[in-house]
Amino acid sequence: MSTVSPIVLSLTDSSFPGSPGVTSVTRGCGILDTRPDRRYPDNALDLAAAGLEPPQATLLLNDTVIYIGGTEALQHKRYIQLDDTVYLVSDKYQHLINADWTNFVERRLLPENAVLTGLVLPDVRLKAGEDGRWQATPTASGKDAAAIEALVAQWQAANATYIRRHDGTATGSAITLELAGNREPVRLYLSEQEPELVLARPDWGIQYHFPANLRKTLLGIQVPDTRLELDAREQGDASPQNRAP
Repeated sequence: MSTVSPIVLSLTDSSFPGSPGVTSVTRGCGILDTRPDRRYPDNALDLAAAGLEPPQATLLLNDTVIYIGGTEALQHKRYIQLDDTVYLVSDKYQHLINADWTNFVERRLLPENAVLTGLVLPDVRLKAGEDGRWQATPTASGKDAAAIEALVAQWQAANATYIRRHDGTATGSAITLELAGNREPVRLYLSEQEPELVLARPDWGIQYHFPANLRKTLLGIQVPDTRLELDAREQGDASPQNRAP
């Protein structure tokens, strides 16, 4: 089997969404570098018994289709089918079969070459002018030009810790990302803020999970310092007018 990389992986999951941005994921994989232990013509095997009809996973590489099947009983080698040949190889691919399809979705929120031109957050709208300068509405949002550019840069490069299927629960405030060259904006919904920041994208059937500390970075929300609030309450309780006679 010749060396070709990267590959495009698609799991055979009937619930996989139909969006082009989600249905296929580019991954580097060494499956085509593997030296097979044995090989058979496909008509010499019971493909159903080998877990190849239907396959447990399908790998797509341009016009090449590779099927991943089950394992044989004696040495637990994995059946791999390429064209009309079935190979037995050392099993390094169980994770491809066990993982949910969301494990293979790009965790980056926006494509690397995407250019933000507008960003609507729950408390502010940001828009890039023809001169490339960003402005906030309302202007009394407390964000100067440097802060706005830093906020936009964070959204431009946002990378989720992991992705899960959208659980279908009620979504919160809407977040809109307008991209250059795209007529339709990207719409996200603020599903959770604690214990982690969760942004849902229902049209793709997924939700992005970020660490809670990115809540302030991405939303521009000042997280209250509970220790200062507690000290203030304690000082208030200790003031003369609050003391018992």
